[in-house]
Amino acid sequence: MVEQIGKLWWSHNKKNSSVKQSREELNRVRESLAKLLHTYKTLLVGTGRDGRWAPLLKDRGTPVSTANRYVKRHEDSSRPVEKKLLAEQLPPSAAEITKKVKMLPPGLIRFLTTSESTSRFMEVLGAALQRPMSSV
Repeated sequence: MVEQIGKLWWSHNKKNSSVKQSREELNRVRESLAKLLHTYKTLLVGTGRDGRWAPLLKDRGTPVSTANRYVKRHEDSSRPVEKKLLAEQLPPSAAEITKKVKMLPPGLIRFLTTSESTSRFMEVLGAALQRPMSSV
């Protein structure tokens, strides 16, 4: 497995530096590399392993941060995506609304320089936020 990682890393660097290589081929190499790195990391990083993950990578000339990023990408891609249905989404809490509102003023203060522009903005915002009664 260590030899496979070395070969894939070499192939990755070769394809990464070659402009002529297709993006899809580079992505396939990265996916394979990420899968192997993930498998190897789970074996070497566990409790009682005395940290053999980083030394292995350094011996092979592989940056630890890049390998960790690939491992995380593999973990993220193999996790099932939880999707909320529209019907399941809860309305925002008062705290969430307040937090959103507090993010707006700096840009709006620079943009809305007169009381007339502020009033007009509020009118347009109110109209844009109106929902038909059937969807409420």
